[in-house]
Amino acid sequence: MDDALGVLLTLLRGLRAAETPEALYFAIVNDTRRLIAYRRAVLLTSTAGGWRVVAASGASQVDRLAPLIQRLERVAVAVAASRDAAKLHTLPTTSQDETDFGVGQAL
Repeated sequence: MDDALGVLLTLLRGLRAAETPEALYFAIVNDTRRLIAYRRAVLLTSTAGGWRVVAASGASQVDRLAPLIQRLERVAVAVAASRDAAKLHTLPTTSQDETDFGVGQAL
């Protein structure tokens, strides 16, 4: 248990040290593997036009033309439009929110 807490605190320090939203997104989908076992993680953000994949584990950039990325964005739009949309958990992504969440701030 103590090891997991240490890993979590180290992870949080790294997330708070991210200087840009892109660096934070990259860390979220890659560094969390130290706590949770997964094969692939993607992070989507809400945009005026729907949902956009902003990070994928194991990739330094998102390939906008990749079939998986396009499919995930379409699925996210469909889920958001469904009656189950109220079950979705979203976080705000404005620049003020990024400041509030500690982007670029040390722990």
